[in-house]
Amino acid sequence: MSEYTTKDFVDAIASGDNVRSKDLLLDVLGSKIIDELETKKVEVASTMFNPDPPTKSPTDPKDEGESNEDV
Repeated sequence: MSEYTTKDFVDAIASGDNVRSKDLLLDVLGSKIIDELETKKVEVASTMFNPDPPTKSPTDPKDEGESNEDV
């Protein structure tokens, strides 16, 4: 998405161009955020209307402490 890379950002810092480095940082981070949001959007959309809810495993360690057999 971004035409800039982290190398461009590092080069701007090395050259002392703080204004450009700030703009490059925001551009690179924004691009990475958008990519991750797109990935998450696909993941959520694929599970949103799933009619089969995930089931617990019968050997789930959380369920072991809830047994009333000892009472």
